Amino acid sequence: MFNKHLSRNLNTDVYSIDLRNHGDSPRALPYDNLTLSKDVSEFILKQIVPNYGPNRKVSLVGYSLGGRIAMLTCLHRKVTPYLHKLISVDIPPKAMPALTDEIVVNYLAIMEILNAGQQYLQHKVTESVEHHKIPHLILKDSKNQWKSKVLNHFKKINSRNPSMSYYFSNGFTSYSANNDLSLGYPILYDIPLLNMPDYLSEIVKWPNLYVPPYNHDYIIHQKCQIPTLFIKALKSPFIPREHYQSLGAEFKNYRVVEINTTHNVIGERPKEFVKIVTDFLSA
Repeated sequence: MFNKHLSRNLNTDVYSIDLRNHGDSPRALPYDNLTLSKDVSEFILKQIVPNYGPNRKVSLVGYSLGGRIAMLTCLHRKVTPYLHKLISVDIPPKAMPALTDEIVVNYLAIMEILNAGQQYLQHKVTESVEHHKIPHLILKDSKNQWKSKVLNHFKKINSRNPSMSYYFSNGFTSYSANNDLSLGYPILYDIPLLNMPDYLSEIVKWPNLYVPPYNHDYIIHQKCQIPTLFIKALKSPFIPREHYQSLGAEFKNYRVVEINTTHNVIGERPKEFVKIVTDFLSA
């Protein structure tokens, strides 16, 4: 929906990229910030530039982890000449000390469901198992009642902020692979977290681009000159106000806009978010 509004408001093509291990893209390793940014760089260089020409500039908008990827892509030497503007939504170009308790608790809830599914499959191979005795196990059923079970599970966890229940359960309920599962099979998550033991630690990282081999691929000392907007969620700790000045370490031409939400910016204030993005990209 966001893409349609943005495309109509700006009268331009908008691409929503499924990163590796997201959406309909293949499940693939490695899974780290630099690898993902190189995937996006390759998409721009091999798909956008040949089809639209070198004079058609690209703007990148990234939310959360996507913001990290967008920022790193804008620092890639080969891509920089084709870029117009950058928007990073509630994520800074630096390492974060820690994730919020809210994110960690929801991540652990996701992992409990996935691990329960693994436990069920392992027992099922060797012996009969009473699935109701495995905590947090959710199996596919004929009437898709499992979706309600998942959503209600996350609503209990996020009783103080109901919008986050949809945000974290969406990886189960909207994952198309679950539509193809056999009845009675444990549900899947759209990111293969069981194969990513370092997922949380990877999220908080900002790579050291000053050392080989990264300093050959990324612009550092020149800084990124394209107009950059950081959207700061006022109820989120990820971009503290006291760190605003340091945002210019790699992105010289930047400004900050604040929005009164938690980290779930788009879900809580969709119209305001679309207006902020539209105004910045059209200016």
